[in-house]
Amino acid sequence: MKLLKQILILFGLSFLGDSLANALSLPIPGSIIGLVVLFTLLYTKTLKVEEVEDVGVWLKNNMAFFFVPATVGIMTYLDILKTTWVEVLIIVIISTLVTYLVTAFAALKTEGDEH
Repeated sequence: MKLLKQILILFGLSFLGDSLANALSLPIPGSIIGLVVLFTLLYTKTLKVEEVEDVGVWLKNNMAFFFVPATVGIMTYLDILKTTWVEVLIIVIISTLVTYLVTAFAALKTEGDEH
């Protein structure tokens, strides 16, 4: 019952984000708005981590499963990827490096702020 309550909280926030995006005709996906609302609720301690922790751990542990549909969807574009694989590879390498550097910088900055 606890997991059901937690997943309903996440689905509710996702629905809220989608509703806001549609009602306000925002160019931001509703899922992102829902994540921002979740972050805000957690940051302000309106929603406690314990109230969504178990389902969050379950989702994290099964994350690979959620990438299967996207990966299968890419297979329909193999003809395009055959002609642009070099560009895609460059983009993947650059974006991975940028993500790594930003994450490292943020971790170091956060660590320095705590001392």
